[in-house]
Amino acid sequence: MSNLITIFIPTFNRSKAVVQLLDEIASSSLINFIKVVVMDDGSSDDTYARLISRKYGKKITISRNKNNIGSAKGFLNFVQTCQTDYFMYMADDDKLKDDGIMELIPFLSNTKPDLVVTAWGCWDDDVLWKDTMRTINSNEKVKFKDIRVAMNHPPGVVFKTSEVAKHISIMRDRIENDCYATTMYPMVVLALLLAFSKNNCWWFKEVVGGYGPNGALSSNLYDNEGNTWDTLHGKWKEQKAFDEVYIYIYETTRYKWKEKALQLLIMHNLEFFSRIEQGIQSEKPELTNYFLMASAVKFLRNPGLYFRSVIKYLTLSYKFKNYMK
Repeated sequence: MSNLITIFIPTFNRSKAVVQLLDEIASSSLINFIKVVVMDDGSSDDTYARLISRKYGKKITISRNKNNIGSAKGFLNFVQTCQTDYFMYMADDDKLKDDGIMELIPFLSNTKPDLVVTAWGCWDDDVLWKDTMRTINSNEKVKFKDIRVAMNHPPGVVFKTSEVAKHISIMRDRIENDCYATTMYPMVVLALLLAFSKNNCWWFKEVVGGYGPNGALSSNLYDNEGNTWDTLHGKWKEQKAFDEVYIYIYETTRYKWKEKALQLLIMHNLEFFSRIEQGIQSEKPELTNYFLMASAVKFLRNPGLYFRSVIKYLTLSYKFKNYMK
């Protein structure tokens, strides 16, 4: 059973968080049923030294990149060396829920999915799990319309190793060609590729992990220009990059799924305004109201354009919701 799933934990300059997480896993009975791989992506602090000094044993493997190669390349390198049928990604500041993982294992064996999006929660002050981050009501297939939303938070997502391996080459090519979506959101792009390959992606309703009691640590993921994903610059690059991803999927997927890929592209563009608003809110929250007011004024100057835009938006949204059921 220990050959079924590996927990993959990348880390960078977070020695305290990752050691605390591994200490908890190593001391639980769960370690008898899983494997753990930690990838230190060239930390400049004492992360690697602290990890190897703990002597966790054979079930927990510690690897280290001499230089920081980035999360996307590190993720793909891990996939090519993964020795279990499945792997689950989690952040170094998350926590595992033992009984949730133990229920996940037979689900994987029986269902044999290509991808599983698990319920993901948080740990409150009373040491109780609350699945407020990602609540799932039943074990069922993920609809095409939901796959992008399902991957908004990659921790707790389980991948089938052999299916992911089929897409390694295209993923590496996209990274080498500076595809922002694949570099910053490799698991989201991969989930889309898997969904439009076999349509064998599932929800799993049990909480298998979540944020620790102190919440999530601040992101240390930067693009090649030094920007984080949540900045206005990052949101604009995300918009353009996923345009290209959806077009690629449309051009390469099966004929019967082409319209679904096109609908996802349309919905992605309908969310453009909100995406830019999020970037402003992250960088200059005091400008958010001005941005919204300026947008409103622009439409008030041309009521006809406003009503036509609203009607078109509602029409496209209605078509998306009904076609993608």
